[in-house]
Amino acid sequence: GEFLYQANQFGFTSATISGYTEEVKKRIIHESLISLVLHEVGHTLGLNHNFKSSYLHNNEIVHKKGITEEMGLTSSVMEYPGINIAPLKVEQGEYYTTTPGPYDVWAIEFGYSTALENNELEESRINTILSRSTSPNLAFGNDADDMRAPGKGIDPQAMIYDMSSDPISYASDRIELSQYLLDDLVVKYSDKGMSHQALRDAFGVLLRERRNACGVISRHIGGVYVDRAYIGQRDSSTPFRAVPYSEQKRAIKALDTYLFSPTAFNFSPSILMRLQSQRRGFNHISQTEDPKIHDQVIGMQNNVLNQLLHQNVLKRLTDSGLYGNKYSLGEFMSDLTVSVYKDDMRGDVNTFRQNLQTEYTKRLINVINPDNTNIYGHHAQAVALKNLNDIKNFIRKQTGVSSATQTHRMYIHHLVQNALDSD
Repeated sequence: GEFLYQANQFGFTSATISGYTEEVKKRIIHESLISLVLHEVGHTLGLNHNFKSSYLHNNEIVHKKGITEEMGLTSSVMEYPGINIAPLKVEQGEYYTTTPGPYDVWAIEFGYSTALENNELEESRINTILSRSTSPNLAFGNDADDMRAPGKGIDPQAMIYDMSSDPISYASDRIELSQYLLDDLVVKYSDKGMSHQALRDAFGVLLRERRNACGVISRHIGGVYVDRAYIGQRDSSTPFRAVPYSEQKRAIKALDTYLFSPTAFNFSPSILMRLQSQRRGFNHISQTEDPKIHDQVIGMQNNVLNQLLHQNVLKRLTDSGLYGNKYSLGEFMSDLTVSVYKDDMRGDVNTFRQNLQTEYTKRLINVINPDNTNIYGHHAQAVALKNLNDIKNFIRKQTGVSSATQTHRMYIHHLVQNALDSD
């Protein structure tokens, strides 16, 4: 699993460095190997994964090599961070962490420093080490805490493939870089005498990076920061703090821009017509070899909808309102419905949005199913019903649009009306 993670992340690095000098390529490989060895040695020393350690630096310092070489790119080598490719017009820093971070040094000090012979002095020494756990540089969250799977975990700081203390901005930068690189694929992979396999691989890698980045962004909606400090511990916070309203609104806006909007997937036809695998005997005997673009896009969108509409998230939006969350379930669902529907209400709905709108509507219908009350709860069912009625009103106007859009909206109306009638 560790090596698979490293290979997947290096795939994105490779997709961005075609045309780089051999010296830069060697540096990337060198840093990646150091990072992998440090991670595995950490396991042999008994260290858990630490998925909060990517918050060590802000979104500017994370690209400053002089700082990260000394302190670490993350506070622990036990992270699964996104590989640190600098955004456009930003000087490249370290790609991978190449030194143990503050958390690693602290954990090793606790586990391996020489004990004092006097029991009372030893207890005092250990407690002094442990008392530093509230330092931001020593934040910790392992596999029990992470939010990698939809509905799992509650703290967006404990997430894989993220980076910096502003992961929404960092993920947005990464998506924009992926989009920029997509436009250059045909030129980058045009060597005579070669198949189109490298272009197809790079296309897949860049889509996967957008998928991962959108997943990172989505975890802030309904998220709750966790602090495990003991009562009275210095610099402690409350155990549970809802993600600030502004951060949740920023997250839904980013998802609207990069995943749901009508222009989110404006692929060049010159790329799509070249997504051909290199033939290897009978390698596509069980399926057709044409690229399944719509399946890939709706798969990315479903990955985020699985999180946003998970019963744990919907219930937590309401529960956390009792201890500080200002982003209500009703406002969130309204924002999501607007994101999925509103931008093309005065015109045609492209085929990617047709898939998205149909999938989203079916999910709302599933929420209001009376058999699912124990799963989603009454609050979510009431809000889902309200939004289905909003959708019904959204699609009422059919003039001035194509036959395909009329057909799509007729189908949406059919789904919603049947659900409302049966309910």
